[in-house]
Amino acid sequence: MGRNHQPANSPVGNDQLSVDFLETLRRSELLSPEDIASIVRSEHLTAASDPKDIAKVFINRQQLTLFQANQLLHGQSRGFFIDHYKLREILGTGGMGWVYIAEPRGAPQGTRERVAIKVLSDHIKHDVGLRARFELEARAGLQLQHDNIVKTLQYGQSDDLYGEVPFMVMEFVEGINLQDLMRLRHGPLPWRQAVDCIRQAADGLQHAHERGMVHRDIKPTNLLISRDGTVKILDFGLALLQHDHQSEFSLAMIFGHQCLGTDDYIAPEQTYNSHTVDGRADIYSLGCTFYHILTGTVPYPLARTQQKIEAHRFTQFPAVRDLVPEVPEELARILARMVTKLPEERYATAADVSAALAPFCQRDEIEFDFAEILKLRANEARKRLQAARPSSRSNQSSSALKPSGVSVPALPQGVVETRLPADTTPRKSGVALPQPVDPNEAIHKHPGFHSDAISVDYPHLRLVEQVKLMLVPVPEGPSIPLNRERMVIGRTQEAAIRLDSPRVSSKHALLSLDGQWWRISDLNSRNGLRVNGVATTDQLLWPGDRISIADQFHFVLQEVARPNKHWSLWSIVFASVLAILIFAAASYWMR
Repeated sequence: MGRNHQPANSPVGNDQLSVDFLETLRRSELLSPEDIASIVRSEHLTAASDPKDIAKVFINRQQLTLFQANQLLHGQSRGFFIDHYKLREILGTGGMGWVYIAEPRGAPQGTRERVAIKVLSDHIKHDVGLRARFELEARAGLQLQHDNIVKTLQYGQSDDLYGEVPFMVMEFVEGINLQDLMRLRHGPLPWRQAVDCIRQAADGLQHAHERGMVHRDIKPTNLLISRDGTVKILDFGLALLQHDHQSEFSLAMIFGHQCLGTDDYIAPEQTYNSHTVDGRADIYSLGCTFYHILTGTVPYPLARTQQKIEAHRFTQFPAVRDLVPEVPEELARILARMVTKLPEERYATAADVSAALAPFCQRDEIEFDFAEILKLRANEARKRLQAARPSSRSNQSSSALKPSGVSVPALPQGVVETRLPADTTPRKSGVALPQPVDPNEAIHKHPGFHSDAISVDYPHLRLVEQVKLMLVPVPEGPSIPLNRERMVIGRTQEAAIRLDSPRVSSKHALLSLDGQWWRISDLNSRNGLRVNGVATTDQLLWPGDRISIADQFHFVLQEVARPNKHWSLWSIVFASVLAILIFAAASYWMR
């Protein structure tokens, strides 16, 4: 594998294009020297020809894809191969890694033997926790073989110049997720088609549940649909595996809380403790997904995650027929039973859900231009990369070759959401946080921390009594209590938490108390903000969350240990009783 497995990561002007495109192509090993020479002779190309014109010739001859040509134009001769697979196009990108369309090395360009390959991005591939989640998803996928689940074919590690890179080979599905489908339709799905999508997902979930797995993150973006209407479940990265306590412990260490899932679709019991749920939690999330694709809106379209969680726990689920009157009453009752608050009142199994939905199904073919979908995903990737790693050249064109208006590809994970509307609502659910920092508690000093880059402003202001949390620098450093309702992180002297580095913006991020919840927000910083390795602009926080500022300063949010107040109370009671006994004894002997 080459030096970089991910696309060029900075915008490049025409003056920076590969001077000798043919030499870069030769070094890439994408084509044999004989194939290159044959095209050069037939098209009368020379090293002096315009690099973009040469690239277009190879694209038109279907010897290179647009992704490959753009990489070559930026001087990238490495990174086109993972194990024995050749990368063709970007299929998706997200917070953890890249997903590519690939084909076996040596196969003719354009062969139908395509697969999807998911790779951890370079900047997090050495993160032990995120690698554990990646491996969990792969191991879960390898155990599942069902027509309604995207198949995982291989999990392995490939070497680059900087160490091992985990990758996952999956079946390639030429499709879009249900959220994208609603976006293309400019509205919800016809109700019979929606029923068929949910029934298929229920069949896939039944297969997973029978093998001791709970998905824990069913939502429209994790359901992929192909042109013939087949639905497949994606992303088992948060799966609960029966008898696999080590993986569950790893997830708890990574995310540091008891609640995993997505706030718009999470089951009530999962908001309390996601480690003890069963398949009925997936049925609830599937019901919320059903409601969404029927109505075009989430069940509880509230502004804050805390409000959504409380609604899932205590607010009556909205009636689907209020928004979609044509839905039959019996079908509305099926949906209502899927989303009851108490698990024991829901369907017992996903197979029961499938059987109940079967009479209402209608399979329809789906129309979409997959080539256009790939273009949108390439643009989405470029935007994510620019957001994560802003460049001083951001005003320049970020595309070397634009035959169809496609820009240079860019950043990481799953079969992604393509050009969805901007959503600043945090994707994580929340839980009520523990008790606050003791006002008189000393800041704990970690031995061995010698950096002078971090300094903290501790004015004697009113402490926040609802939350008892602190930031702990990684690897080691003095802990920082969250003792104000608003704490700016930045390089300026006025920042409550000062980070002395040119990579940090003057006002980089804001920690704020949102009711009884802590939140971190990016303040239009230059080099970004990450929570648990995922780029974010606004995020609710949990004890155990890992916060990265400018990919340079790293913190873990921890609960502060509290003194045992009950012991102090019992000490007072004991002392009082002892004093009474002594006084009584003295009075007796004095008589």
